[in-house]
Amino acid sequence: MSACKILLLCGGQSEEHDVSLSSARSVLKVNLPGIEITPLVINKRGKWLSFKESSQILDKQNFLPIDADPKTHLDFNLLDNHQYDVIFPLFHGPYGEDGSIQGLLKLLNLPHIGSGTLGSSVGMDKIIMKQVFAACGLPQVKFKPILSINWNNNPEAVLTDLKSLEMPVYVKPANLGS
Repeated sequence: MSACKILLLCGGQSEEHDVSLSSARSVLKVNLPGIEITPLVINKRGKWLSFKESSQILDKQNFLPIDADPKTHLDFNLLDNHQYDVIFPLFHGPYGEDGSIQGLLKLLNLPHIGSGTLGSSVGMDKIIMKQVFAACGLPQVKFKPILSINWNNNPEAVLTDLKSLEMPVYVKPANLGS
């Protein structure tokens, strides 16, 4: 019986790049018989690094600055589904967790772990997710979305509107981690 080969995609252009790398390190520490995991890091500029550079970054050996441009680009042959049984996208934030990578993998007809493009996109946007939950009749705490255009045009009106919420309140970005 041959090993299950998993390609672990991590990093990305998000503000949560380092969180993704930390998550990838945790996954790589797990030693499961019959599972081979190969990491592939996308740097903060969106460059797909080589397997060697990816391993060095995740091993913290011969550290390559994550925002450096190592002149490596994605070779779609790396994602050939004959090389890997499944792709594990492990991103946090935009450009990965938001359905972008899932859409790419779907276009390439590659098997991957996790939600599809729509589920990832809806789950990433807290405002849309709450609207979908409300449409399904799921109970939730009161919330008020604040659009930057409204805040920039009339912050006093936004603050007045927020007074209808009971204290304490929590402020979260709509498309980043909490």
